[in-house]
Amino acid sequence: MSAEFKAKVEELISYHQIIRNEFKALMRRSYEIEEKYQDDPNIPKGLSNFFIRFWITIEADMQKEESHLFPLLLSDELETCEDIKEILEGHEEQELELKELMAKVQGYELSSEVNKEWTEFVKDIKRVVLGINIHMDRENEILFKYLCEIEESSALQACS
Repeated sequence: MSAEFKAKVEELISYHQIIRNEFKALMRRSYEIEEKYQDDPNIPKGLSNFFIRFWITIEADMQKEESHLFPLLLSDELETCEDIKEILEGHEEQELELKELMAKVQGYELSSEVNKEWTEFVKDIKRVVLGINIHMDRENEILFKYLCEIEESSALQACS
């Protein structure tokens, strides 16, 4: 295991805490905004439900990566590709969910009736979603590279 690879994995792990903090802040604000503007037709309803549902999914994935997958990668003890493939598939599903979220909030953002608080919240949603997407892309890149190395090594062993 190269020092560069270890550094990349450790960077991914450290970014999980940033995601946790930023996403929790979005969840709190979504509850506050939905409560404050519950009668305003220009503010979408159900965002807090999306955030809590998505949070459960992404937190479970981050915990699995931190407690299982990354330690195996760092110790070079990963014997199967299935764990990596499962994470990569989970990222695809999460990216689709985040696209749906962005489509929902951007539709409301375009309304001339929307207030400043909502506009600022949408900016924060965009920033956090972009950060999560960039993080997942980096994870995918690192995991895919590792996956290719495992599969190449397995193919070479099968040929020996």
